[in-house]
Amino acid sequence: MPDRPLIPDLETRTVTFDDAEVREEGGALRFDGHAAVFNSWSSDLGGFREQIQRGAFRKVLRQGADVRFLFNHNPDLVMARSTVKDGPGSLRLSEDSTGLAVEATLVNTPAAANLRELVTTGVVSGMSYHFSMRNGGQDTWNADYTERSVVQFGGLHDVGPVTYPAYPATDASMRSHVCGFEIVDERGGVDEDLLKVVAQRIHRGSVNVSETERSRVDAAFARIGCLSPWMEELARRTLGLEPADASALSAEAKGADIALVSSGQQRLAAMRTRLIDRELNKRGVSA
Repeated sequence: MPDRPLIPDLETRTVTFDDAEVREEGGALRFDGHAAVFNSWSSDLGGFREQIQRGAFRKVLRQGADVRFLFNHNPDLVMARSTVKDGPGSLRLSEDSTGLAVEATLVNTPAAANLRELVTTGVVSGMSYHFSMRNGGQDTWNADYTERSVVQFGGLHDVGPVTYPAYPATDASMRSHVCGFEIVDERGGVDEDLLKVVAQRIHRGSVNVSETERSRVDAAFARIGCLSPWMEELARRTLGLEPADASALSAEAKGADIALVSSGQQRLAAMRTRLIDRELNKRGVSA
C-alpha cells in the first residue's frame, strides 16, 4: 500500500493566466485575474496531481481571511490587502465559474507601475497563491495517492503575480522543491530534517520522483556536506565496503581527522568529498 504523500503546512500553487490585466482606473492601477482554476488537473506535484473543486475557497472567504497581494510572494512587494475594503490597497477575492477571482486596486508604488508594464507586455504571465489545509481544510485522494481533490481550503495567505508560473516541482534560482516541499529556500537555506525524510521515502520507493527532483535532493545534501541515501549506497558499492564500514559518512568530509578512521573509511570519505563537489559543481555552487 503506497504512503500518502507528505504535505507541508504551507503549500504553493500557480496558474498561467491569459485573462489578467493591469489597467488605470480613476487614477489608480487595477489588477484583475484568476489565481486558481476549478476542475483542472495540475502538472505532477511530486508523485501526484491535483484539482480544486468548486466551492473550495468558500469557507476561507466567508471567514474573512487576511490575504496580501504580493509580487513573487515577496512581503517587501505588497501592493494590496483584503482587510482594506476600498480605494488604493484594497483586495477583493471571490469565487466565480472559473476559479478564484482576484481584483486589486494597487497602492501607487514604483513596484505597482513596474508590474503593470511586466503584465501588459507578457513578461510576467503567472499567478500564485499560498494556502494551508489546517483549520478545517478537506481533501480526497484516490486509492494509490496519485490524485488529490481539494474540497475545502483551511487557510489562504497571499496571492499575486509570479515570474515563474510553475508548480512546486519546478525550482527557480536557488530555491528547490521536491514532492511539493521546499527543501531549499530562496536564500539557499536547507531544511535538513525535511530533506532527510523526503530522501528516505524516495530511496525506499514509496515516492516516485523525476530525475530532476532526484538531482535537486543530491544538490541539497551536497550543500550541507552530506550524501543522499542512494549516493551513499553508490559510494559503498564502488569501494566494495560493507554497510558497517560506512561510518565515515556521518563525519565531515572536509576537515575530518582522517587519522581516526580506517583505510576503507578514508577512501569512503574521499569518495564522499568528490561526490559532494560534483553535485555542487552541477548546481554552480562554490564548495
